[in-house]
Amino acid sequence: MNILFLANKVPWPLKDGGAIGTFNLAYGLHLNGCDVSILSMNTSKHPVGAEDIPTDIREKLKIDAVNINTDIRFSSLIKNLIFSRKPYIAERFKSDKFREKLKHYLQTKKIDIVILEILYMGTYIPVIREYSDAHINFHAPNIEHEIWQRIANHEKNPFKKLYFKLLSRRISRMEFDLINTYDSLVPVSETNAATYRQKGVNVPVFVANIGVFFDKIDRYIENHNNANEALSLAHIGALDWIPNLEGLVWFLTRVWPDVHKKCPDIKFYIAGRNAPEKILEICNKPGVEYLGEVPDAYKFILSKSIMVVPLLSGSGMRVKIIESLALKRAIVSTSVGVEGINLINNKHIRIEDDPKAFAKACVELCDDKNKRISLGEAGNQMVREHYDNLKICKSLKTFYQDILK
Repeated sequence: MNILFLANKVPWPLKDGGAIGTFNLAYGLHLNGCDVSILSMNTSKHPVGAEDIPTDIREKLKIDAVNINTDIRFSSLIKNLIFSRKPYIAERFKSDKFREKLKHYLQTKKIDIVILEILYMGTYIPVIREYSDAHINFHAPNIEHEIWQRIANHEKNPFKKLYFKLLSRRISRMEFDLINTYDSLVPVSETNAATYRQKGVNVPVFVANIGVFFDKIDRYIENHNNANEALSLAHIGALDWIPNLEGLVWFLTRVWPDVHKKCPDIKFYIAGRNAPEKILEICNKPGVEYLGEVPDAYKFILSKSIMVVPLLSGSGMRVKIIESLALKRAIVSTSVGVEGINLINNKHIRIEDDPKAFAKACVELCDDKNKRISLGEAGNQMVREHYDNLKICKSLKTFYQDILK
């Protein structure tokens, strides 16, 4: 089975949920015997050189990247706002260079399935239809308009709030205008699948959760020395993504002061790239240490006792929760943070939405090592049963084989 992924960014390095989601699916299908190619945009925001990708990964997944400038241009944004009904974020991913490269792929290679890795790749469906009879599958990482609606709900600036609401409406229109132009739909959670069904999807749907490779996870756990584990709180995530930034500000301003007051010796470590000045200023608090981008996310997670995922907006699945659970870490998160993941509060994770209750959960876990261990063990077992990436991709391959018949 020949599969071509269309991605809005190179799925390497594995530093954020988008890259991890694309890579895990593509590599999992490769390990299950599929011939996989990835045609991606190499964006100005996340530029990646060919030398940055390990040779074996580049060859196995046949990664080909097209340099695209996706920078926000104020004049283009205003023009879009006034003269268009389409979301500006989608127009930034329209590229003649990418279109021509895709056309070349479709004309010179036998492709069975084209997987669109983000909503905005839907703009290339007419090209695929014109130059290929390949099955078009949308791998939906989230309900995109929900992210912007939730961001709007928490935004204090009235002008930004208005714009984010408008953007959410436009993205919603695009999401559900495209919903039955795909040949099949693969959301990452049952929650998202239910939303699509409610909106009238009538193409085949298969839920493929974002999973982890347990051979890698088990190697990290085996090599981890518990003596090096600091009793601490930690957060990891790209800080140029609005939901991460928003949640971290909420935690630092409304949760951390209570935690630090009751546990003054506990430190809070923050790992993540591209932190804006606003966050760096807020991080200047007693007990808080900003580390920037760490070279190894798994080592960072294993070196800390408790992970916090204080998301207030977002959609889809949080990869870092799945990875942290697999690595046997105790986690405190919000209802939004655990959406789409089969978790039971107080068994696998602590879930709190009120800042005082969130702080209390952090303090209780700092004081109770046995509870931290029990959450970590239960979380690892749950992920092992339901989020093993090789098993997920094996089932997905079967789904593709059945629909191609």
